[in-house]
Amino acid sequence: MCHPYSTISGEISARPNPGEELINHSFELKLSRSSDVESTISDMNRGILTAPWSSVNKNPEIKLINDHQEHYTFEINIFSLKMVYFQKIKDFLSDFLVNKGYRIIEH
Repeated sequence: MCHPYSTISGEISARPNPGEELINHSFELKLSRSSDVESTISDMNRGILTAPWSSVNKNPEIKLINDHQEHYTFEINIFSLKMVYFQKIKDFLSDFLVNKGYRIIEH
């Protein structure tokens, strides 16, 4: 009987195809202050990595660029295999965050 390695190890294992190259896309996202910065970054990271179009080999880069009294502004750098996936990842992240109770002010 065969079992996927992820079942045994408890982790997802992904081997990159040598012919495939990751590309990145940066954008800004302004969110209401629904939580502290660390929790917000953790939620965004989880939302991005949950999207099926995101790279599992390279984590997103999320940086707080403005800590306003009513909102946060983040610069987010995401990685994927194709440019057409970036909008899908952004839409997926927006839905994910709204479902977690965040209010998106601008993206």
